[in-house]
Amino acid sequence: MLDYFGGIAAAGGDVFFSLLPCDGGGCSANLLRSPSSGGAAAALASGFSFVSSVAADSTHAYLGGSRCSDGGPCPNAVWRVGVDGEGPEALATGLPSGAFAVDDSSVYWSEGNGKVARLTPK
Repeated sequence: MLDYFGGIAAAGGDVFFSLLPCDGGGCSANLLRSPSSGGAAAALASGFSFVSSVAADSTHAYLGGSRCSDGGPCPNAVWRVGVDGEGPEALATGLPSGAFAVDDSSVYWSEGNGKVARLTPK
């Protein structure tokens, strides 16, 4: 089994990261949370085809990636997941997924063409 790492962010005393475990049956990325003081990681969201990067604040983790549901399309999107595991919720779809950052009011991401996009409020 191979595990691929897709991003890491720290906020509110926790560390959020994505992990893409792959075995003979395929790959499925998960968003996990672990206390920054150490300890076991817990899954916040699963079922992503890939995760390119992760950002976080004290209430949510944000990620760029693709998630398929009910056999439908798998669009690239900016996703938000509550630190309590609520979600995931697609904030913007059909976008390339690049690097992410958050501040008090907005989430920012690289569109991969030299431009930065902003979503306010986040």
